[in-house]
Amino acid sequence: MEPETYERSIRRMLATGSDPFRNGTDCCCTVHTSAGRYKQALNEARAVIDGWYPGADIAEALGEMEECCRSILAAGYRMAETTAKIYVLAVAL
Repeated sequence: MEPETYERSIRRMLATGSDPFRNGTDCCCTVHTSAGRYKQALNEARAVIDGWYPGADIAEALGEMEECCRSILAAGYRMAETTAKIYVLAVAL
């Protein structure tokens, strides 16, 4: 019984609704997916610049790249927030 109570109190101190390690895994998946989408959009932008698609609009590819960067940064901030709470808790103990 004691470890379960201890686990709940740690989660309450961390103010995370779910397991912080699961949270980190989800963030890593988000970063990996966004990085792949960014690379694809970058290749599309290069193809437009190199003239492979005459008359194509590069703004779509640039918008996709911007959205991917925002997703990566948001996931990074989310991971850092959880990790920071764990470090502070470790120092306090």
